[in-house]
Amino acid sequence: MDKSGKLLDKINNSGRRIQHHELEEEVYKRYEDRQKASKPTRHMAIAVAAERGVTGFEASKGWVGDFRQ
Repeated sequence: MDKSGKLLDKINNSGRRIQHHELEEEVYKRYEDRQKASKPTRHMAIAVAAERGVTGFEASKGWVGDFRQ
């Protein structure tokens, strides 16, 4: 959870408004695991959004790029 908090601080400092804090925290947890296994992020992020009932979330290339920074 500590790393998720750091992620949210970093995103907030970039000036991008976070619409779904819980979604980004969950995606970040899974992102770390997938990075270790060299697996793609976009489809996983969309799946997490669907699990949480978030509609209209597309995990665009821009979102993924911002998320990785």
